[in-house]
Amino acid sequence: MRDRNQKNNSIAYMLTVPHFFKNKDSLTLVLASNSDRWDTSYSYVAMLRNGKV
Repeated sequence: MRDRNQKNNSIAYMLTVPHFFKNKDSLTLVLASNSDRWDTSYSYVAMLRNGKV
């Protein structure tokens, strides 16, 4: 899934892999970036198990 927010000049990607773990829990990877200006840009990476941190 890709989400682009023009107001905040940000973009996010989310990938969920069902049944990733032995007990069939899912793994979700979230990548987000804000490129409003070079001096205030940031990147965010999250790994979630069953949608929880």
